[in-house]
Amino acid sequence: MKPSITIQETIDFLNSLLEVDREAISLLMAERTPCSLDLTNHPTVQCGDMTVAPMGIINGMFGVYEDGPKKNWGAICRVVGEDGITIERFELIPNEKSPR
Repeated sequence: MKPSITIQETIDFLNSLLEVDREAISLLMAERTPCSLDLTNHPTVQCGDMTVAPMGIINGMFGVYEDGPKKNWGAICRVVGEDGITIERFELIPNEKSPR
């Protein structure tokens, strides 16, 4: 059991899952679920159009950038292939500030 985990460890873990079953992880991460207005107003979980996806929740655990070009973004993104679903890799979204 890990009492804490870094953003990079999370990215490495997600990328290791792609090596095991890229299709399953890609389909799972592409799913959006309807959510409440309260969740869309959460200070760190990333929602859109009254829906939430796993990446919005994962990013919410680490917070969002407070300022800079990626203000209010999470730190992890998924890089998808030409089909718009299959994930090639997860990576850090660089910004000049650390997530809060």
